[in-house]
Amino acid sequence: MANNKIENPLYQPRPEADIVTRLHDSTRNVQFQPLPDLRSKYPYRYKFNSSSPGATEGTTIHVVGDTGGVKYPVSQQIVADAMEKDAIANKIDLCYHLGDVVYYYGENIDYYDQFYEPYQHYPAKIMGIPGNHDGEPADANSTSLQGFITNFCGTGVITPDAREIHRASMDQPNVYWTLDAELFTVIGLYSNVPEGGRLEQDQLDWFVSELKESSRHKKALLVAVHHPPYSYDNHHSGSQYIKEILTEGFATSKVHPDLVLSGHVHNYQRFTIDDKYPYLVVGNSGYWHLHAMKEKELEVPLDVSEDDSNKVVLEQYVSDRHGFLKLGISKEMIKGEFLAVSRPQESWSAQPQSSDTFTYDLNKKKLVE
Repeated sequence: MANNKIENPLYQPRPEADIVTRLHDSTRNVQFQPLPDLRSKYPYRYKFNSSSPGATEGTTIHVVGDTGGVKYPVSQQIVADAMEKDAIANKIDLCYHLGDVVYYYGENIDYYDQFYEPYQHYPAKIMGIPGNHDGEPADANSTSLQGFITNFCGTGVITPDAREIHRASMDQPNVYWTLDAELFTVIGLYSNVPEGGRLEQDQLDWFVSELKESSRHKKALLVAVHHPPYSYDNHHSGSQYIKEILTEGFATSKVHPDLVLSGHVHNYQRFTIDDKYPYLVVGNSGYWHLHAMKEKELEVPLDVSEDDSNKVVLEQYVSDRHGFLKLGISKEMIKGEFLAVSRPQESWSAQPQSSDTFTYDLNKKKLVE
């Protein structure tokens, strides 16, 4: 089918020189950014109804993080193409994004190149939480999260950012929100811009309230937050702050999720916490630069506990390829599979490689063989 592009008069292409000179600078101001006022939509819940046949018995979703294809978009496109084929073959109708949709500053002008064009043929809905790059303003005249609000917390219409591509904006109730599906719940936190993350008290109170609410429903519970509480990489590492606020939230509510999902670190890692709970980092879904692990030759499983509060075991990792996570969720189990795609210099048509699999028993509340 011919792709006849219709020029949008509201779209102004970014000059080539501007793209090069506006690379992310770690010395920039990365202070906490005020959140949008969306209190009228409290308690920020979204009812998701699957269109796939048999979804009440089991459903499969994609999970990605740090996808923005700035500077070198080839890696993002390879992942997007593989996701598209998988979504069509398996009738997947949801992709959950763990943040950093658009680099470097989440601007509206960059949504076409880094979001709409790569996923123009992807059949599933794409929903999720923003990352630090989505929330960091480009300059003093920019508003934090403006692009994310337009394209993820909109009114379900095609925005000017999409140009000729017929993917409508999502209508999420907030930048932190709860996705309520038939077989699972995802409580999504927004960890803001500062390194290591920061949350306001209002969001923390809401988090505890949503955890308690989730206990009323007998289905899988997932928590998503961009900055990871655990990571064994050599660039960011895990956030002690996020670890503490999650631990406190779980203790206060007396509810522990079945799965914790994060991005930010540009690789894939799966941890088991206290011999029970899987904590995953999925941050290698498109951004060109991958993050290595702390040690060059890692043999897993590896106990990476740093204190006596939790036993933390690194079960598997992928630090040299991009990819995406698949979660098959039923009433009894969560089955996970990380699919690594080919490198840009290899054949794009190659099938993604299954690089990690796990099964979590929702009744036993632990990983099983």
